[in-house]
Amino acid sequence: MNAIRRGISRLIFASATIYVAAAVIVISGLVCLIGRWVERPIHLGSATPNVLMSPGIAAGLIFAGASLGLARFRRDDTRFRRTATALAVIACLFGFFTAVRFFTNASIDPYRLVFAGAWDSGRTSFLAGLFLFLSGLGLATVNLTPARCPQPGQAFALLVLHGVALVLLGHVFQNPALFRMTSLSEAGIGFPLAVLFAFLATGLLVARPDIGFTAILSSNTAGGIVVRRLLLAPILIPLAVVGVTYGLGKAGVRIDTDVSKWLILFVYFLFFTAIIWWIGTTVVRLDRTQRRAEAEVRDLYDLAPCGYHSVQPDGTIIAINRTELRWLGYDAVDVIGKIRFVDLLRPESRETYRAAFEKLKAVGEVANVEIDLARKDGTALTVLASSSAFRDEVGRYLFSRTTLTDVTERKRAEASALLFADVARNIPLGVLIYRLDPAGDPPVLRVLSANPEASRLLGVSLDEAAGQTVAAVFPAIPDEQLRRYETVAATGVADDLGEFRYGDERVADRWWSVQAFPLPDRCVGVAFRDVSVRKQAEAEVARLNVELEDRVRIRTAELAEVNQDLVQKNAENEMFVYSVSHDLRSPLVNLQGFSKELDKAGRTLGTLFEEPEVPEPIRDRGRELLAGKFAKSVGFIQTAVLRLSGIIDALLRLSRAGRVEYRWEVVDVSHVVGRVVTAMHATVVEKGAIVNANGLPPAWGDQSAVEQIFANLIGNALAYLDPSRPGRIEVGYLPAGPDEKAQTYFVRDNGLGIPETHQAKIFQVFQRAHPSVAKGEGLGLAIVSRVAERHRGRTWVESRAGEGSTFFVSLPVPPNANGPSTPADPCGNVSEAAS
Repeated sequence: MNAIRRGISRLIFASATIYVAAAVIVISGLVCLIGRWVERPIHLGSATPNVLMSPGIAAGLIFAGASLGLARFRRDDTRFRRTATALAVIACLFGFFTAVRFFTNASIDPYRLVFAGAWDSGRTSFLAGLFLFLSGLGLATVNLTPARCPQPGQAFALLVLHGVALVLLGHVFQNPALFRMTSLSEAGIGFPLAVLFAFLATGLLVARPDIGFTAILSSNTAGGIVVRRLLLAPILIPLAVVGVTYGLGKAGVRIDTDVSKWLILFVYFLFFTAIIWWIGTTVVRLDRTQRRAEAEVRDLYDLAPCGYHSVQPDGTIIAINRTELRWLGYDAVDVIGKIRFVDLLRPESRETYRAAFEKLKAVGEVANVEIDLARKDGTALTVLASSSAFRDEVGRYLFSRTTLTDVTERKRAEASALLFADVARNIPLGVLIYRLDPAGDPPVLRVLSANPEASRLLGVSLDEAAGQTVAAVFPAIPDEQLRRYETVAATGVADDLGEFRYGDERVADRWWSVQAFPLPDRCVGVAFRDVSVRKQAEAEVARLNVELEDRVRIRTAELAEVNQDLVQKNAENEMFVYSVSHDLRSPLVNLQGFSKELDKAGRTLGTLFEEPEVPEPIRDRGRELLAGKFAKSVGFIQTAVLRLSGIIDALLRLSRAGRVEYRWEVVDVSHVVGRVVTAMHATVVEKGAIVNANGLPPAWGDQSAVEQIFANLIGNALAYLDPSRPGRIEVGYLPAGPDEKAQTYFVRDNGLGIPETHQAKIFQVFQRAHPSVAKGEGLGLAIVSRVAERHRGRTWVESRAGEGSTFFVSLPVPPNANGPSTPADPCGNVSEAAS
């Protein structure tokens, strides 16, 4: 806006200066010619008394003034421009003839062709003709030169102005040498005529204020300011020099010629240095201002909320702001001068950009081209691009100025709006939109729109309901419900109306769940769904719950009775096992003692048979009986006694595993497993096995029972290793989640493995997969399962015959630090926690 205002002011000033100068010049010339016509001459042209202005100069000024006025008036009209040029040529001829008079004889004086007699009585100086000639040349060329080329008319005007300045200085300081430039002159140029030529040269100088020297002189740039201040040097310095010289002369100071020259040079350099200093400080201030402005412009460019960039004709980026770089995720050094803008686009947008770029180079601008940029991380950025072309003097494309607007959020919002519109149309809920009409007295609710599901649920078409009152569309609606809708529309606070029954002449009587939510423009949305089936189901569920509660009470009583019976039977079974084990112990002891007595008696009989008194047939027969059936029978009796004793001991251990009271504490499983492995060190060395167990998490349970679990599992793994390969046993765990209450441990070996048909019963009593490989009664895994169950855990196995087995056992995780100080055991019994 400031540039526009300055341009308008410059044009107004130039037009006023030209028209005033033209009027003054034309009127002055006419006054001189009319004065000669009426024989009352006016002395405007000469510095010598009684010498009149030459009629040629007067006529030339009239033509020059007219040409100056026409040069500005309707400059674009060819006829006016040609007329102004012709008038300027005539004025130029008058100046030329006036100047050359001083070099020709009177007999060939060209003025006699136009003027004669009294009209030829005035003689003006050579300078007047020269000034008129130069002014005419300037006026003739002022409108013939293209705007982008130098302006010769302004050069002629500057020559005239410099000459006029010397003439005026001569008149001011009464120095005839300055206004009589040649000895051929009979009269010098007068002060009024010098002023007229100053007007003419000034008008010629500002005739084209938009180009040339005048454009520079009138501009607010640093160049214009420097030029304007430098022009003060040729004006002020001569005035100062002449003034100092004239003042010293008036004061009676007589200065030697050489001293005068040095004094003039001193004044000249003094004033010129002062002007240079003044110009330098101004330029420095302007430079700082310009640098600040450039920094501000650069900040505005870089920090703008939109992207800016420029590209060359081949599409290479030559400038880009930080906003666009931040969007793309690049640095300026990676982009400027190295890549083309089309390379920053996603493949689907490149053809669109190429077409828009060709249009930009041909037409000069494109607007709102939607393209997708590819960020450095591979994500897309949707933008609107608008560009304008910058061209050189002949119209060739140089670079572009492109603005990018991020519309990613807008596109996402549009997509969301379309999605929500689809949701509203397809949602399995009826949606009605009411608007509170304030025009009514009182205000009433009117139906604004409805989705298809609303018509389907209600069983009526709502296409024609728009604009009608809610009471008219739903006549049976309660007043209280209408008031609640109006409150939501007026206050903007949602309301849950719950479930109620509604029906009228068109709408079937059903149960509905209704919620009201506020919308803009005093509207309220009503979302409803049919809950009749659910209400019927709830009624049926309520009835069934009553029946179920009755059944639960009966079943609970039965279960309590059965549980009591199970507890009693379990106690009886444990007592039976204990009693049988105890009662069988005494006969087994007797059998074992009798078998030993029989063995002793057999050895005694063998000794007796060796005596010589015993006949040979009897001795042989006795030896045969003792070494045969008798020895085998005694051996069978002793083996059976040992086997039965082992079974009784196993039954006692199994019974004890179910009856022992656990002491619940945090068990360091790593320590427990280490102790078990240390105890079995001899067996591990004998088997040539390797046992790995590191970093096992703690468990919650009885330490002795947990030790018994891992002792049985590791001992079982050692017993059934494959002798054909080195044994490897790994004790580990499966990571438990933060919400899990059990921790799973495993013991993995590369032993003989368990056939798939036998895996289901491996944890049962007296079941063994390989009875011939190792000794035992088949109670170890049964005890592990029983102990794990008492810890509310479980056991299972994964195995492949010939490859090895993995036994898993789950145990409770320890309670957290915020748990109770006296934790409960998994069986529901409160026990003392170990410290």
